[in-house]
Amino acid sequence: MVPVGLVEVLDDSTIAIVDVRMDKTRKNLAENDNVALAVTDVNRLVGYQFKGKAYVVSEGEIMEWAKEFVKRKQERRREAPRGNREGKIARRKDVGVITS
Repeated sequence: MVPVGLVEVLDDSTIAIVDVRMDKTRKNLAENDNVALAVTDVNRLVGYQFKGKAYVVSEGEIMEWAKEFVKRKQERRREAPRGNREGKIARRKDVGVITS
């Protein structure tokens, strides 16, 4: 299992994960596009698992959305009090999309 930082629900059947740069993940998706995403709501101590098909996007409408998404996250991080900042957000090259 790999922790993922930039995730956004796009609609009722689509989840975007910004920055799929892990070589092993790309290789696995090329061989098998079935995926499961595990999520924990730490405030309510409830876990969820989303299963579906995944693909990687490097250009187009979803990529443009991802660039704006990262930009907004970076702006919020800069505005946050110093002790309350999330981890560093690097430049993103790809978007992983999971659909049900």
